[in-house]
Amino acid sequence: MRIGIITIHKLINFGTALQAFALQKYLQRTICNETEIIDYVFPNTFHKGKKTIIKIIRGWGRVLLDYLFEKKYRYNKRFRYFQNKYFDLSENIYSNIQSINVNPPLYDIYITGSDQVWNTETVKNDPSFYLCFAPKDKPKIAFSACFANDSLNDKYKYSVRERLSNYKYIGIREKSALRIIRDLNIPQNIVVCNTCDPTLLLSKDDYSEIASESKMDIKENYILVYIMMYAFNPYPALESILEQIQRETGLSIVVIGDSKFRYKGKYKFIKGIGPIDFLWLFEHASYVITSSFHGTMFSLIFRKPFTAISPNTGDCRIKDVLEDIGLTRNLIFNNNENPELEITSPYTNQVEDKLEKFINTSKDFLKTAIMNSQKQ
Repeated sequence: MRIGIITIHKLINFGTALQAFALQKYLQRTICNETEIIDYVFPNTFHKGKKTIIKIIRGWGRVLLDYLFEKKYRYNKRFRYFQNKYFDLSENIYSNIQSINVNPPLYDIYITGSDQVWNTETVKNDPSFYLCFAPKDKPKIAFSACFANDSLNDKYKYSVRERLSNYKYIGIREKSALRIIRDLNIPQNIVVCNTCDPTLLLSKDDYSEIASESKMDIKENYILVYIMMYAFNPYPALESILEQIQRETGLSIVVIGDSKFRYKGKYKFIKGIGPIDFLWLFEHASYVITSSFHGTMFSLIFRKPFTAISPNTGDCRIKDVLEDIGLTRNLIFNNNENPELEITSPYTNQVEDKLEKFINTSKDFLKTAIMNSQKQ
């Protein structure tokens, strides 16, 4: 048996890289050693649209500045190292929709992986992430796919319904996406389930082993701050959270770099790291403040006390997961000027039980989907 996974895997993004690695690693270890990530390039011309002369000039200007300051070079080098070492990719690279349709990779089972593969705003309803290139007689499974929104634009509903109707099993990462699928009225014989992010399929020890390769060396205890400034504005909540947590703990602040981050207190900025250093920073943090979905996941994996910041409207990915495991008290909305923080460890027996049940249910779903698909 051979399994092919399509997911977003080569963006310079920690969560993107680690979720792709985790799903492949888990499948290779427990179900099918011959599991590959289909090397489909995202973004490609389908997602970028037409470029004007001004956009081209601005793009080259950013490239020049990045390389002058070595920022992009360091990022790319460390991400490439991780990808080359930890990804098992398809033999062919598919640079666009046409190439994967004309010469599709051949597997016994196809899986749409996780992250925002069905986000119509960024992925533009790309049919490749719905496995439209795969032979019609081969089983199709989705595991923890994500729309990243709590609703679906009407103009996409027909095409999405038609594509999802070709799946046998659909695992969805957020409860909001479950509602989207139910509203589409897909055939009732398709099994639909709320499943965990792939990063949760592996253990803390799995990630610690990778983190041990890091050359990071921070002696003092620290608060780790990982904020995705491009996703939404985390202020005023972030400023208040930083002031409170530093006042109550006295710990130093380490920020995984973003040039738009601002805080009047002292902090250390860390730039140009890859997934290995990212894992090290989470493993050794005393406390985590994050607006990232995967920052929240790795806080859970390493059992770190944390505060997650989420937008008060729209994206509900973090909120959905924390509700499922009983940790909404660790969630602060970005418009909250005076949040009440949880400083101590939130991992009660009840939380541990809910988290373990969620992960085990997701593993059972994946195993059942693959085993039953084999019988077809």
